[in-house]
Amino acid sequence: MNRFFAIIFLTISLSIIGIVNCKSKYVYSLLESTSRTTRPSGEISSVTSNELPILKGLSMRYVSITSSSIREPHWHANADELGYCLNGSALITIYGNHNEHDTFIINEGEMYFVPSGYLHHIENFDDSITAEFIVTFTNELPEDFGLSSTFYAMTNAVLGNTFQLPSNAFESIERRKVATVFGFKNNSMNNEIQPEFKYPNQYKFNAEGLSAKLMNNEGIVKTITKNVWPILKDVSMYSLRISTIGMREPHWHPTTAEMGYVIEGNARMTVLSPGDEQRLETYTLKKGDMYFIPRAYPHHIENIGNITTRFLVFFDQPIPGDIGLTGSFSAYSRETIAATLQCSIKDLPQYPFYPESLLIVKRINPIDP
Repeated sequence: MNRFFAIIFLTISLSIIGIVNCKSKYVYSLLESTSRTTRPSGEISSVTSNELPILKGLSMRYVSITSSSIREPHWHANADELGYCLNGSALITIYGNHNEHDTFIINEGEMYFVPSGYLHHIENFDDSITAEFIVTFTNELPEDFGLSSTFYAMTNAVLGNTFQLPSNAFESIERRKVATVFGFKNNSMNNEIQPEFKYPNQYKFNAEGLSAKLMNNEGIVKTITKNVWPILKDVSMYSLRISTIGMREPHWHPTTAEMGYVIEGNARMTVLSPGDEQRLETYTLKKGDMYFIPRAYPHHIENIGNITTRFLVFFDQPIPGDIGLTGSFSAYSRETIAATLQCSIKDLPQYPFYPESLLIVKRINPIDP
């Protein structure tokens, strides 16, 4: 009997965890994810298809690195990595094919890109601020390899042969059973920051310094695509701000899935699932939440808070497309739209003609309850 109640209690507990973190099949709390890697020098919170099964071709992590600490050199076997700096600054070094070396500094609002298989590290050399990143991968289950694990896996003889040293040269280094992931570098502040670390680099991009594609009282859209950052492959991002009077019009992306993260604010999103029946889901989003919209699923985003809502919106194509409801209605005659909505021409509102979709519109009506 006790075992029976224990199983019931466990089931209820797991259900509660699922309700807290997974609001629906489209939404998950990244900051509250149960998939975490924690070390004294940093933390990773992940959402993959293990946590949000609908994910396909994309996944997301929140990474924090404490002062004078590093995310150890590592690589991803099956995914490119696209990162956005939320807070602080860091030094990034990438070692790639053909002995290619790149070292640069990334600051808040800037991004970096690392091709699959390329070794890279992130170092927070600030003595007071934790560096924070939102990191997207071009696979729903990214695979990691760390330099520490690779080293630990080799015998002293193999390492000695590799570096042309006697095998006993490595005896003082403890062999650990788990990857370092994060390490404390007590002399980080003594690093000499070379002027060239601040130069432009092909793997670095100033996302928030980019001119906006759209800027009005309702919101701001900045599009970081292959058109402005040629190195991007199978991924891109929009920096999106929706004001307290703004709404991202109902729309869909014909050839790309969408995965978003809420930096701040509160919003409401509605997603329509395929089929003749009206199978839709409406839910709220808060800071730390992430969501995923499959390719070509119609959806909208509305600010329901008292501050501007900020999103990072990632796509699984280097140049995402977009079809909005404003442009869609204007693409057809009023007779066609009336037949579609099964109403008479006289009952059809006199909506404006838009030669192209508006992206963000003004909310002139009260927020739905």
